[in-house]
Amino acid sequence: MTISFTLSHVGNSSSLSPPPSRTGAPGESTCVNSCHIGMLNSGPGKINFSLEGKKYSKDSVISISVEIIDNTKSRFGFQLTALDDNNNKAGSFTIGPKTGIASSMGREYIAHQTASGTKTWQFDWTAPSSNVGPITFFLAANAANANGSNSGDNIYTRSYMVEPTSPVSTKEIIKESIDFVVYPNPIIDRLNIVLPSGIQSEFSIRLFNMKGELIYLSESIAGYNQEEYSFNVDSDIVNSMYILVIYSEQQKAYKKILVKR
Repeated sequence: MTISFTLSHVGNSSSLSPPPSRTGAPGESTCVNSCHIGMLNSGPGKINFSLEGKKYSKDSVISISVEIIDNTKSRFGFQLTALDDNNNKAGSFTIGPKTGIASSMGREYIAHQTASGTKTWQFDWTAPSSNVGPITFFLAANAANANGSNSGDNIYTRSYMVEPTSPVSTKEIIKESIDFVVYPNPIIDRLNIVLPSGIQSEFSIRLFNMKGELIYLSESIAGYNQEEYSFNVDSDIVNSMYILVIYSEQQKAYKKILVKR
């Protein structure tokens, strides 16, 4: 059986702290078209995340800074969560100036308390007490125009994978990979994904560009044995190389795909 979807590009200027689960992490949405109207990752802004390209050690306390650079807007905010490869909470945050912490779905989130002209936030993160392997930080940032409505704002999402300083032992974590097939590759206007038998849990499909920006996020999809999924690739997904990621409850798998029309 083949199931078809459309693959399209995924950005009220609320000044309050955002509700939890808005980072775009697996199983989450973003603020786009709920709190803010616009296109995700379509603005000219840049996000600086101090942990990018770095590693963590067990039980280490790491100072983190998040900076939003978007000279077209005047009010800013963010939300961040850290997840292991099973999409579970990884480590814990300690608040810094103008930040707050909330929990949802067993995950922890740190975010701005009140959106303002502040563009940089600093806080601490304590790594897990055991080596859980790669940890991904999912970050959503808002650059708003403060016009009193929910239109005209720029929403950005990023994900940053941070590796442990030492290799993961098989006693600490067991990773299963999903051996899936993508065709055709390069892609013109349609993408087909074939999953192997035995995928029974719900999963989602994500598409990232080579900068780590989230381009597409599917709804949760019920798993089936030897299921094929077909996607129309919209014209707003430009010719480029992308990373296709499949997440399930216990598994994560990646493939590079090329859109070439």
